[in-house]
Amino acid sequence: MCTLTQRELDFLAGLKTGWRQLYRRELMRLLKRDAEHGEVQPETRPIIWRARSG
Repeated sequence: MCTLTQRELDFLAGLKTGWRQLYRRELMRLLKRDAEHGEVQPETRPIIWRARSG
C-alpha cells in the first residue's frame, strides 16, 4: 500500500484543474518559500493570463 503526502495529493488534484492553474500555484509557492528564506527577489510583476479563443 502506498501513502501519499498532502503535497502529492494536491499535485494530483491540481492536474485536473489544468496546467495554467497548477503552474501559477507552484510559482506562488516557490515565491513564498523564497520570501520566507529571506532570498533577494527580483522586482515581480503580476502575471496576466489571457484566454485564447479558437
